[in-house]
Parts: sequence; structure tokens; C-alpha cells
Amino acid sequence: MAVAVEILVTVFRLRAPRMSLNRIPIFVWGQTVTAFMVIFSLPAVMLSSTMLLLDRTGGTQFSTPP
Repeated sequence: MAVAVEILVTVFRLRAPRMSLNRIPIFVWGQTVTAFMVIFSLPAVMLSSTMLLLDRTGGTQFSTPP
């Protein structure tokens, strides 16, 4: 997640002088989109994995149907 933030900061703040977002290469766009997806999806994946781990080891009932 820290790497995703670093990529976004690099793309938005450390571009070449006078280079707009419309002129950056397609590879940089791909990295930017991937970084946004990581930032928005990783917390949900971590939370669900933690809940599943607690169900299996701690005896909680997050995944048990009502």
C-alpha cells in the first residue's frame, strides 16, 4: 500500500516540467490505475482475511449464516 501511494505521488508531483496528464505515457497511466485499485481494494481484502482468520482460530462467527 505504501508503494501505491509512492507511485501516485511520483506521477502527480514529480513529472517532467510542463508535462500535463494528457501527455504521460500509457505505462505510467497503467501504473497509476493499478495504484488506485490497490489503495481502494486492499483494506477490504485485509479486513475480510482477518475476519476469516478470527473465525478459524478465535471461534468468532463472522462467516456463519444466521
